[in-house]
Amino acid sequence: MTFRMEDRFIERQEQAEQRRFGQAELLENVRFVRERSQDAAAYKPFDDMRLRGAQLSGLRLGCDRSEPDAFDTCATFARADLRRALLNRADLSGAYLFRADAQEAQAEEAQFIRATLAEADFRSANLRGAFLQLSSASGVLLANADLTRASLLGAHMDGADLRGAVLDETILGDADLRGANLAGVDMTTSDFIGATVQCCGDDVIHPPNLDGVCYDDSTLWPEEHRPVAPPECAAWK
Repeated sequence: MTFRMEDRFIERQEQAEQRRFGQAELLENVRFVRERSQDAAAYKPFDDMRLRGAQLSGLRLGCDRSEPDAFDTCATFARADLRRALLNRADLSGAYLFRADAQEAQAEEAQFIRATLAEADFRSANLRGAFLQLSSASGVLLANADLTRASLLGAHMDGADLRGAVLDETILGDADLRGANLAGVDMTTSDFIGATVQCCGDDVIHPPNLDGVCYDDSTLWPEEHRPVAPPECAAWK
């Protein structure tokens, strides 16, 4: 019995030490990101970094990819843990977030212009008013994300998962949505003018899944694609 009590005590001590280590690592990572954000010309390597719940709102981590040396100063968050991170009004234009985990992140009015978001996980994230124009977001996970008044103008979102996402007054004009999953999305106020939503020619990308979506006459579709309103639409009214 005594040995068991001692074992439990040692286990609790080890768990507490791990928590302290994790918190110290997070604080150091946040300090490093904040420090690098103060210099636009600084190298910003944040790949695989643990930033869960980090306060990064308002930080300037963007870069201009049209500049010759832009890639040397673009922030890289590939595979980073950004779950529940605070990114409100942060500038991540041109940043590289390949396979980053940003589930439940708060990113209202954040800028992801020309950012690489391929296979990133933004499920249940708050992206209200966010700017994702011209982003490379093939296979991005946006299920149940709030994209109210967000701009995805010209974004490459082929194969994206948008199931249950909020697209209230969302701009998706000229976006590539081939193979995207839009099942259960209310599109009554969305703008899809110019978007690519189906295959054509020899293209092997599948058309989007529009099962259970809701839209009305205010939804703006590209000329070549306007789906038939499903009966589920009545349930939204």
